Amino acid sequence: MTSNTLIKVKIWALLAMPLLLASTCEKPVTFKVDPPAPDLLVSSNFQDQSAIQVEVSKITYDAIGVGQKEFINDALVGIYENDNLLEELQVVYPNTPRGQALYSSSDIVPTIGKEYLIQVEVEGFKMVTARSIIPPRVDIQELA
Repeated sequence: MTSNTLIKVKIWALLAMPLLLASTCEKPVTFKVDPPAPDLLVSSNFQDQSAIQVEVSKITYDAIGVGQKEFINDALVGIYENDNLLEELQVVYPNTPRGQALYSSSDIVPTIGKEYLIQVEVEGFKMVTARSIIPPRVDIQELA
């Protein structure tokens, strides 16, 4: 081999080396990640001398677990006392910046010391129940 041919072989080897090192035997892998099932969120705060208001929303999650809240306006929301249905709450749309729907009572106002049961049914979710009571007032006698 002449020195000229040897130089050409070395140049071709140097040029081919990065191509051989850069090309690998990689195969793209695809996988499917199912996002978590949505959650039903029921929020209420009973107040003495005020109508009962219940907020019902669905939290849906993306593949990395970030939740998005969506208000539900077709739920069945009932208020019970001693297992007796007092009222099916009706959906109302108060004039609020978020524009969320609330379920509100029109006939009942909670009484201090009585226990109430909220029952919420939404298609595609298990029924949700919660018990709530307004405790008696505590008179503050003295501030220290």
